[in-house]
Amino acid sequence: MTDRDRERRKIIYNSSNMRDSYANAIRLSAVREEIIIGFGIGQPPDSSKKDADVQSIASIILNPYSAKRLALLLNNVIQDYETKYGSLEKMVHQQTDAGEKADLLFQLVKELNVRIGIERSFKLTKNSIFSNRFLLGTKKNAIRQKPHERIRDICVRMNMPEDFLEELDRDLSDADYIHFGFEEQERAFVYKVYLEFYEKIETEIKARTKASDHFLMHRGFKWVVSDNTQRAITEYAWYPSISFKSMMKRLSKILGPHKEGAVIKVAKDILDIAMRRITHNDILYLEVTEEGNPRKSFDINIYRANLQLSELYPFLLEMCQLYSISQEKFHTLYESVKHRIFGHLSGGIDREGMGFVTVYYGVEDMEGHDADVGFHAYDKFQWSGASLRTPSPKKPPVAGVEIRDEKAGLLFKLVNELDVQVGIERSFKIFHETLISDRFLMGFLRAGLSQETHERIINICREIDMPEDFLKTFQERLPESNIVLFGFEKNEINRLYKAYLEFGGKFENVIRDNPDHLEPFLIHQGFKWDASDNRICAKAEYTCFPLLPVESMLKRLPGFFYARKRKSPSKIAEDIVKLASKKMSYEEFLYFEVSEEDNPRRSFDINMYRANLRLSELYPFLLDIVRHYSIPDEQFHSLYEPMKSRIFGHLSGGIDRQDRDFLTLYFGVKGSTRSLIGR
Repeated sequence: MTDRDRERRKIIYNSSNMRDSYANAIRLSAVREEIIIGFGIGQPPDSSKKDADVQSIASIILNPYSAKRLALLLNNVIQDYETKYGSLEKMVHQQTDAGEKADLLFQLVKELNVRIGIERSFKLTKNSIFSNRFLLGTKKNAIRQKPHERIRDICVRMNMPEDFLEELDRDLSDADYIHFGFEEQERAFVYKVYLEFYEKIETEIKARTKASDHFLMHRGFKWVVSDNTQRAITEYAWYPSISFKSMMKRLSKILGPHKEGAVIKVAKDILDIAMRRITHNDILYLEVTEEGNPRKSFDINIYRANLQLSELYPFLLEMCQLYSISQEKFHTLYESVKHRIFGHLSGGIDREGMGFVTVYYGVEDMEGHDADVGFHAYDKFQWSGASLRTPSPKKPPVAGVEIRDEKAGLLFKLVNELDVQVGIERSFKIFHETLISDRFLMGFLRAGLSQETHERIINICREIDMPEDFLKTFQERLPESNIVLFGFEKNEINRLYKAYLEFGGKFENVIRDNPDHLEPFLIHQGFKWDASDNRICAKAEYTCFPLLPVESMLKRLPGFFYARKRKSPSKIAEDIVKLASKKMSYEEFLYFEVSEEDNPRRSFDINMYRANLRLSELYPFLLDIVRHYSIPDEQFHSLYEPMKSRIFGHLSGGIDRQDRDFLTLYFGVKGSTRSLIGR
């Protein structure tokens, strides 16, 4: 195996030959010398056989010492888990019990034989997150035969209290939607039935015109499954079309006197984002009370904004911090639901006087499709594209500028013809009233490449007309580099070619040679020139500050790069870095500072690939950038929507060669971008 082959094996992961296996049976066997753990597919034993039939899939063979070591390690893992989250045995029992109660409700509702909408949620309280919660909803008139009797029958089989049944009989004729709910709490399971009176309100609202008027939207009946004497009736009052300012005032009245008032800021931040897409008329604002207890809360429905949970990620983390929820516990839930549509935010004081916040998301039907039944947010109150300020964008060609511009296409073709694995990184640069997205970088590892490939790299430089003095320097320093990158940018004036040499190997040398006093060093040399006139050119140097603490990075931004600017984007950059720091240690950041000869260019570049953040998870900060630089929302979203699932790479900013402040966001697109460009 050649050195080149070894190097490639370090960075190329090919899963095409991998196979997935499913096992539902484990069989142990042992002799003195070895212990065998066999995995397979098992069939239940019949009366004529002693054991179940098991079709073997794979086996792990251990010597006694390794088996004992494995058992000890597994025991340690279990002990650590139980220390944090409680007894596994008790948890399994609770989950089984919860599953039975939830399954019963699903079965009862399915017997209605109508399309059912399902909405899930998670609730945060002090030190706890509860995610086993759902609502099942349908239109009452979708139940063709004896709807009242059939709804009442389900409630009886759910063991609804008798007095609740009487009130249900009284209210059911006015209801047009019915919702059945289940919630797992810390010490109990709760059944819920909601009546919704939207069509009744439609009639009433025409006769009542005061902005302060409110209407009973929902009436909720809730009881503990194991003891229906523990129960409550909840009323949800809708305040239609109230202004954003009025919502904030009402939230202050609900939460202001309590320590949970911090939730107001989170609610405001979420509403700020929603209001970039919809108007206050598209928001459902409700207030919630229960007779005989301190329950007082709000519910703000923003389904019409069509926001993914991931696009509110910074605020979800802030909620977890408010209620002392560990990031690990939150992410276990979040990763499985982050692409679902954020529905509504509920919060306030519960019936025990404790603070809480609940996030509802992703209405769909029980077959897994987007629902158009069961919830007013998706039915009578369904939004259409006409109400969204930012229309659905036209998706650009996947290949981007390289198939639309001959200069870009030439570079793309030349690099792809090299016998190397290429990572492609795209970016968008923003400065005052300008958004440039026709930009890309193509990078590959130089180590292990043959002399012939080196000559082909130099030939690329010639083919794209690199200035002679740049070519000489590039050729001299190429053997020192560990990564080579070629780039293209089509901006508001011209088209630029770029070439970079990265000297990342110096990083380990600097740390090894003087770990107590880490000196900055040159990590990139950049060459940039006009694709039509290479006399217009610039050489850039990228200085790395190794293992710089995050606090030190952030201190440099406002004073060093934006000191002459009355209004700078340094706070936005700080917010992005702080978010990344929640998912990566400071040792994983790469911080550079950039300068160019004979022009005012002075900028920074902070590589945050290791945080594994999607662009969508930066959405609130991206909107801040758009607002700061006066970019039309529609123009931004036409770029953002097709790219929002991409991995965010690094943030560059400062003063460009025209003395304008700017920010640039880089993100991974194709190939082993992280191992090549993102390191």
